[in-house]
Amino acid sequence: MKTYQHLGILFSVFISVFSTNAQNKHNIIILYADDISARELPIYGSTVWSNLSGGDTSDKKFRAQTPVLDKLANDGCFIKTAWASTICGPSRAMMMTGRYAHLHKWWFNSDKGKAPDGKKSWDLYDSSPHTIAHVAKKGGYATYWAGKTQMNTEGFHFDEGCFTPGGESNENASFSEAYSDFRLETKKIDGQKKLINVDTGLAIEKGYAQSGWYWKPNVQLLNNPKSASSLENWPNNKVAIDTFGLNTYGPDVELKFIFDFMERKHKSKTPFFVYHTSHLGHDAFDFLNPNSGNKWPGTPKVSWDGKKYSRMKPNVTGDNGVYDSHGTITES
Repeated sequence: MKTYQHLGILFSVFISVFSTNAQNKHNIIILYADDISARELPIYGSTVWSNLSGGDTSDKKFRAQTPVLDKLANDGCFIKTAWASTICGPSRAMMMTGRYAHLHKWWFNSDKGKAPDGKKSWDLYDSSPHTIAHVAKKGGYATYWAGKTQMNTEGFHFDEGCFTPGGESNENASFSEAYSDFRLETKKIDGQKKLINVDTGLAIEKGYAQSGWYWKPNVQLLNNPKSASSLENWPNNKVAIDTFGLNTYGPDVELKFIFDFMERKHKSKTPFFVYHTSHLGHDAFDFLNPNSGNKWPGTPKVSWDGKKYSRMKPNVTGDNGVYDSHGTITES
């Protein structure tokens, strides 16, 4: 992963209004956004936010509009002061374990402490056996983990999961990246390491090894009730395979499986806990415009009419690095 000078983390806890069970337990959803500092959200009242091309701006046309988040904050509560590690992996380690780095031993993305025997990195589920999943399950909740991982998903005690891991080589060896060629891979060419865009076969100058998590994503399921194995690639059936492609948007896939989980638990009157560690906010290689140098790929176009959101259906065509979004996706 890349290091960011202005990397921030936001996590919001929303109490679901779906239902309560006989013991009056509220359903809980944690949405963990990536690379978004508090200054980007109007509710915090910052006079400075990020410019699209990098750096800072106070131009209001570049300020985020978040009417639903604003309403949730104003009608409920929001936290004004918190402490976190301002880098991807360690921040997730803190949230997963409830511990600072001197206990969970994940200092930096590529720097983890050794296990007591000194022979291997100390996995979080070894250094901190009482994780957020353990806490939720002890409280009587069915648990779901979705999104970005950066850790071995099989080591944690979530009941189910849907992941767009994003790494060049996933933490789980059984993940084969079978369906998407949206990847940047490190390969040796003439004795030198090169970063290759698998979609085009061409070397790129700037970037880091990654598997696509936005458009045409690499997706993995954990303990899917319709699967015979605990960990599998998605798409995992004929209908999903036939519809998978350039218009498949990773955050949509995650939400599809999250909502399915929520509906099943609601129907069985089982309280649920959803931990959604979204990639959204995080930059990525723009596979739809591979020669542009964009840090942030375009997203489905969304509009707000004052009461509700509506979204244009993505329509992307092309292949091998030449794509047309037909005006259905925002500018990168």
